[in-house]
Amino acid sequence: MKGFLQTVTGPVAHTDMGLTLPHEHLFNDLSSVVDEPHYAFSQQLVGKKVSADLQWGLKHDPYCCADNMDRKEIDDVIFEINNFMSLGGRTIVDATGSESIGRDASALREVALKTGLNIVASSGPYLEKFESTRIHKPVELLASLIDKELNQGIGETDIRAGMIGEIGVSPAFTQAARNSLRAAALALWNDPHP
Repeated sequence: MKGFLQTVTGPVAHTDMGLTLPHEHLFNDLSSVVDEPHYAFSQQLVGKKVSADLQWGLKHDPYCCADNMDRKEIDDVIFEINNFMSLGGRTIVDATGSESIGRDASALREVALKTGLNIVASSGPYLEKFESTRIHKPVELLASLIDKELNQGIGETDIRAGMIGEIGVSPAFTQAARNSLRAAALALWNDPHP
């Protein structure tokens, strides 16, 4: 549908998007890659809860703070969204396109229904080290999985993704990463609405 944005609760007119955060991860789970601090200043991040005063350090060394990498509880996400909405926020695009890093379409819909926020879910494989066998499927099959999530629903739900991404690519640029990018491009080529 032209002029509409596909959200986890259904289509929304682009004129109703309002203030939008275009790349967020509401339920991202990267707890499997918590790492040691890479810099002297990062030591202060270890064992701390994410807060505004740690923002600079988290931007430069995000993986050493376990709280930054852990999946958030729905109530915590709602608290943050209410803060965003109190400042005029209306839409968030959740760029977590894969269950392998915590995408949870049902939780996204629950948050949208409880807050009234427009939330766009995403579709697509992330980095190879997080994906299981999905990322090694043929390009055409990966593209059809993305297409299914855009047009029918994510997993066993009727919750449709409204964006292709975030497609993960690392400096190694493996064949699986190439296939992921090709699949995303093919899905968009076959169905250019998102």
